[in-house]
Amino acid sequence: MSKTLSKHIRIEAEHWKRLQDVARERNVSPNQLLVELAMDALDRRQWPRTDLEILMVRSCLFTAQATARDMIAAGRQKEIDEIGKLIDTVAPPLPENL
Repeated sequence: MSKTLSKHIRIEAEHWKRLQDVARERNVSPNQLLVELAMDALDRRQWPRTDLEILMVRSCLFTAQATARDMIAAGRQKEIDEIGKLIDTVAPPLPENL
C-alpha cells in the first residue's frame, strides 16, 4: 500500500453534499472521488477540452480564412501580413508536429 498523507481542505457544505451524492453512486468515498477528479483534471489539462470548443475554433478559422480571402481579393495582402506579425507577438508559435 502506498504511503498517504492527511491534509485538510475547506469546502462549502453544498459542494460537499454534492460530492457525497456522486461518491455514493460510484461506491467510493467523497475524499477518494475528490482526489480522482483533481488528478484527472491535472492529467487532461489540454485544449480544446470539449466538442463545443472544437466547433468554436473551427468557426473562427473558417471566418478568418474567408476574411483573408476577401482582403487578398481587395489587394490588402500587406494588412494580412501585419496581422500575422501581430499574432506572432502575442501567441506562442504552433508546434510543428500538428
